[in-house]
Order: sequence, then C-alpha cells, then structure tokens
Amino acid sequence: MRTDGGTAVVAVQAGLAALTAVDVAGLPDGQVRTEVLSLLGCLNQLTTALADRIASFDTRDLAHGDGQRVTSTWLVGYGRMSKGAALRWVAHGRCLQQLPALTNGMRAGTVSAERQPTSPT
Repeated sequence: MRTDGGTAVVAVQAGLAALTAVDVAGLPDGQVRTEVLSLLGCLNQLTTALADRIASFDTRDLAHGDGQRVTSTWLVGYGRMSKGAALRWVAHGRCLQQLPALTNGMRAGTVSAERQPTSPT
C-alpha cells in the first residue's frame, strides 16, 4: 500500500501553481481544446482523491479533534464550504466507498462527479 500521499499533494500543488500561471489567452486554439479535455480528466481524478480523503476523515471521526461533531460541519468551518457543498462531499466519499467500479472510473479520469449517483442502489 502506498503512503506517499503528502508528497503527491505537494506535487499537485506545484503543478497547479505552474498551470495557473500560464497566459491562456496566448495559447493556440488546438492547445486550448486539448487542455480543456485533459483538465476535465484531471478534475475527475482530483475529485476522487479529495472524496477518498474526506471519506477516510469521516470514517476516522477526525472532526472531533477540532471540536466538531461531524465531518460536514468541519468542512464548513475549516474547508470554507457551504453546508450543502460539505454534505455533498461527504456523500460523494461515502458513495465511492461502496461503488468500486465508479471509483475506478473516476480515478482513471473517465467518469465525472456529475455522473456519480447520490446514493448507492
């Protein structure tokens, strides 16, 4: 089992800093088109990584360490999310734990969170 998530998060942060520093207006049309599709795949993967971690945070009851009763309240306070967004992230994480095929598709970047069911059936 890999445990280098911290290093990977730092690498993603560095990549995002470089990505957001690009002058998009100066990019050729073909490159913009290609990068939109590539970035959508990256967004799907990043969404999965965050949902996985939120699910783990929730399962471990880590909100209690910061004086919060539940994960969604912690996400509102510490993640600066709306209550609705926090509840959706917790639901995404729980759903992914129960639907491995969906999780694999999101990890591969081929399935988006918008196609994710709100609850397992």
